[in-house]
Amino acid sequence: MRSGEDVILSPGRRLRESRKRMGLTQAELAEKSGVSQAAISQIEKGTSRGSEAVWLKLARALRVPPEEFNVSPALAGEVIRLPLFDEIPLRGAKASARKMVTVTPDQYGPTRYVLRVNGVSMYPRIHSGDCLLVERCHIVLPRLRRERKWREIGPLRDMHGRIVVALLNGQPFLKRIEVRHESGGLCRIVLVSDNPEIPPRFVRRDEELRIVGRVLEIWARC
Repeated sequence: MRSGEDVILSPGRRLRESRKRMGLTQAELAEKSGVSQAAISQIEKGTSRGSEAVWLKLARALRVPPEEFNVSPALAGEVIRLPLFDEIPLRGAKASARKMVTVTPDQYGPTRYVLRVNGVSMYPRIHSGDCLLVERCHIVLPRLRRERKWREIGPLRDMHGRIVVALLNGQPFLKRIEVRHESGGLCRIVLVSDNPEIPPRFVRRDEELRIVGRVLEIWARC
């Protein structure tokens, strides 16, 4: 008889144990991962192998590396990857990708990359070491000698409430942006940390703000 240490658990059994360690039901894991409860049930029973895209979603929801489930990447056919950076890749700067990260087809995009977080400004929503799926964008709020008007900020209004990669006077930030419509047709731009111990940063009229990326997804590991 083989000892317990010699037994290699099936991917479905590993998934079930990881889910139970997190204290999640199949329905709760389905909600966190975006994978249907029926699919999770079939994988745990061993009646379905699951695609690599499904395993990636499950692993990120459970905060474990995909290798935890002992699943071969060949399950999904062609592997799609995005570059992973340890710092914000800026135009003209020498930021080299740390490695390439496997993503699902719906996560891939030619203007997207993965950013590993170093810091606690967005804690507890985002932990240091978490990874973010970021889409590049370019919105500039120039310096002014007068107060900013609501009608002048254009696409920045659509960013309200989003977590963004921003440059304020050339200094990089990962913050949630708030665009406030004030009386007299004026507006106020605020960079907010989810960490309650870090005060909000109000953007003054004489400062330049550039939004260079918007966060699409937050992953516990990558």
